[in-house]
Amino acid sequence: MEELQASLQPRGLTLSTFHDKGRSLLAARDFYPGEVIISQEPYVCVPNNSLSESRCDGCFSKSNLKKCSACHVVWYCGSSCQKLEWKLHRLECQLLAKLDKERRKSVTPTIRMMVKLYLRRKLQNGNVIPVTAMDNYNLVEALVSHLQEAIVLYKNIEKLQKEVYHPFSIILLRTREKLLEILMQLEEWKEALTICRLTIPVYERFYPGFHPLLGLQYYSCGKLEWLLGETDDAIKSFTKAVDILRITHGTSTPFMKELLMKLEEARAEALFKLSSREDS
Repeated sequence: MEELQASLQPRGLTLSTFHDKGRSLLAARDFYPGEVIISQEPYVCVPNNSLSESRCDGCFSKSNLKKCSACHVVWYCGSSCQKLEWKLHRLECQLLAKLDKERRKSVTPTIRMMVKLYLRRKLQNGNVIPVTAMDNYNLVEALVSHLQEAIVLYKNIEKLQKEVYHPFSIILLRTREKLLEILMQLEEWKEALTICRLTIPVYERFYPGFHPLLGLQYYSCGKLEWLLGETDDAIKSFTKAVDILRITHGTSTPFMKELLMKLEEARAEALFKLSSREDS
C-alpha cells in the first residue's frame, strides 16, 4: 500500500480509508477542467477480432495489418507494436502454433484473454515483466480474501431466506444477484452459472417477455455456459438473448454486433465438436 501511495503522490493524489465509504482516492491539489487525473494501461487486452474485421494487437489500429508469421492468429500494424507485445505474445505464440489450422479458428477473444491473464501473471512472478504499484497483483489477492468472506455471508443469508421466502421473492432475488456478482469477480464460474440460472425464472415472472433485463440475464447465462464448455446450452441462451435484445437494442449497435458474433462463434464451436466426435 505504501508503494501505491508513493506512486500517486507526484500526481497530486492520495489514498485514504473512510468507515462509511471504504478506500477512497482523494485529490491533494486543485485540478483544472479537462485535466487527466489518472490513467492506466490495461493489465491485458485483446481486440475483439472477427472474420470480417481485424485490429492490431498492440494499438487496435485497423490499417496496414499483417499476421504473426508463426501463429497466424494475431495481427500487428508494424514492427513497433510487435516488439512491445513480444514478451507476452512469445509464450502465447508458442501455444497457438501447436494447434492445427482448424482449431486455431476456434480460439475466440475470450479464450485469448484468459490465456494472456495467466501468462502475464506467470511472467511477473518470474520478473520477466515488472510489477508496478498500479497493477500489483498482491492487492487483488488481498481483495479476494475479503470477497471469500462475503460469499460465506451471502450464502448463509440465501439459506435463511429460502426457508422463509417464496422462490420468486424479490428479496431472495437481490441476495442471489449480489452473490452472482461476487462469484463472477472471483471467477467461480460453475457456482455463478448455478445462481444465474436460478434468477432467470424470477426475471421471467416479473418482467415482460421482451424486457432488456431479461435479455441481459440470458446473455450472462450464455457467457458462463460457453466458458464452461456447455456450448449447446450457450447457443440456446444467446438465441433467447438475441430475440429479446434485438427489439430493445436493434441489430446495428456495437453491443448487439458483439452478441451476434458470440452466437455465431458458439454455433461454429458446436459444429466443430460434432465433427470431431464423428471423426473419432
